[in-house]
Amino acid sequence: MTKRRIQQCRAIVTGASSGIGREIALELARQGAVQVLTARREARLRELADQIATLGARAEIVVGDVTEDASPERIRRIMEVNFFALVEMTRVALPALKEGNRPIVVNIGSVLGHRGVPYRSDYCASKFAVEGFSEAIRAELGPHGIDVLVVSPGATESEFADRVIEHTGEPDWPNIGRVSAAVVARQTVRAIRCGRHEIIPNRRAKVLYWLNRISPGLVDRFTARYVEPR
Repeated sequence: MTKRRIQQCRAIVTGASSGIGREIALELARQGAVQVLTARREARLRELADQIATLGARAEIVVGDVTEDASPERIRRIMEVNFFALVEMTRVALPALKEGNRPIVVNIGSVLGHRGVPYRSDYCASKFAVEGFSEAIRAELGPHGIDVLVVSPGATESEFADRVIEHTGEPDWPNIGRVSAAVVARQTVRAIRCGRHEIIPNRRAKVLYWLNRISPGLVDRFTARYVEPR
């Protein structure tokens, strides 16, 4: 992949009103990027744009929902947010990317796009889809000079679980080893600069990833400990 400078590069950041999206926008602003920010919450977008202005950078906001119309079922909602919207956004942006200077697509996946865990099957499925889609288009877009970076965080301190995925009443995984969205953002922008294909910005998530590569049966036994008999 191509190395690139962030200063004066142009970026579209979706989900910019909170969490990883917001922190990526701030990190890009600190390094001089010009951005278009989109999310559903206008007040938060305007607050973010004002904060970016104080950093000496420029950002325009577009208020809207990047998902298509979807049925209320949980799995459809998750797939709309995590996968379908990402695919459609990539398709819409392709003409501009092909005309860009060292263009790159950055998709937010998850370590659970490499390893499924109990009680998160729908979320894992959506992130496995992101991983497969990203790997496929990386080869397809390479001849056009377009890079594809996948960011696969582990547990992250953000509003995602509260806003997107309803609580199902199933046991939660241990709330340990979380990293801040700002840490994920810093590592993401560094990966953009350095021309990486994928990063896992969480040490515990890296352990899970490599342990699953080496001994998936061991991970099966470990995750089974969190399954309650019915």
